[in-house]
Amino acid sequence: MNFDYKRIRYFLINKNIILVYVLFFIIIIVSLYDRNFISISNISNIMQQISVLGILSLGMNLLMISGGLDLSIGMNISLSLCTITVLFSRGLNLYFCLLTGFLISVFCGFLNGLIISKSKGLPFVITLGTMSVFNGLALVITGGESFSIGGRFNYIGQAKIWIFPISIIIFFLVLILTYIILNLSKLGRLIFAVGSNEKAAYFSGIKVDNVKILLYTLNGVIVGIAGLVLLSRLGSAVPVTGAGYELRTIAAVVIGGASLFGGRGSIFGCFLGITLMGIISNALNMLKVSYFYQGTILGIIIIFAAIISTSFESKK
Repeated sequence: MNFDYKRIRYFLINKNIILVYVLFFIIIIVSLYDRNFISISNISNIMQQISVLGILSLGMNLLMISGGLDLSIGMNISLSLCTITVLFSRGLNLYFCLLTGFLISVFCGFLNGLIISKSKGLPFVITLGTMSVFNGLALVITGGESFSIGGRFNYIGQAKIWIFPISIIIFFLVLILTYIILNLSKLGRLIFAVGSNEKAAYFSGIKVDNVKILLYTLNGVIVGIAGLVLLSRLGSAVPVTGAGYELRTIAAVVIGGASLFGGRGSIFGCFLGITLMGIISNALNMLKVSYFYQGTILGIIIIFAAIISTSFESKK
C-alpha cells in the first residue's frame, strides 16, 4: 500500500489544519463539561460576540499581509462613537451623526496611511502615536463622560434575520468582500507583492505609497463598519469603548496564519483565528473562569502565536 507522505505531512503541520484540530478539541472538551456549549443558541451567541472582532480582524489581515499594522483601531472606534453620541446629544439627526462618525473612521485610516507612506516610518510607531491622538480627541469631545443614543440604533447589533444576527450577516459580507479583494483582484496581488518585498515591488513599478494609503483607508472603512455594529449593541460610548480591540485583533490575525513580517496570510486562516478566539472566550465564560484570568490567557495566546509565526517564517 502506497502512502502519500507529503499529503500526510501537510495535514499534520499546515497551520489552518492545526487550527481546525484545536477548534474541535476545545469544542469536545467543553461540551463534555456543558452540553449547552454546542447548542444553536450558544453558537449564535458566539458568532454575535465575535462580529465586531471579526470585522476588525479582516481589515487588519489585509494590512499585515502587506507588511502593515494598525494599533489605533480601538481608539479610532472610540473617537468615532464618541463623536456620534455627542452630536446626537446636541439634537442632530441620528443618521447624520452615524455618517459623520463613519467618515471620521475612514479619515483616521487615510491619515494613518498617508503618514506611514510619506514618512517611511514604522507602522507600529506611527499608529501607536495616532492611537494616543485619537484617544485624546475622544476625551476632549466627551470630557471623559458617557453619552448615549437612547436605544435608537439597536437593530443592527441585536436584531436577527431568522436565526442569524444581522451583525453576523455584516461580518460575512465583509469577509466575502475581503476575500474578493485578496484573491480575485489586482489589489490582492499588489498586497502580497508589497508585503513580500517592498523594495522589489517599488522597483518593479508598483506605486507602493498609493497601495499603503488605499489599504489603510480601506481599513478605516472596515473599522467604521465595526464601530457602527458595536454602537448598535452598546447604545452608548465612552473614550475607552474600543480599548483592547487592537490586541485581540492582532492575536486573531496572527493565529490565523498571517506573518508578522508581511507577505503571508489568508482570509480562511483569519476566519479560523477569529472563530478560535470567540470559542476560547465563550468556553472560559462557560467554565466560569474569572475575567482577570481571561486577560492573562489572551496574553499567553498572543505570545505563543507570535512564537509560532516567527518559527514558521524562519523555516521558509
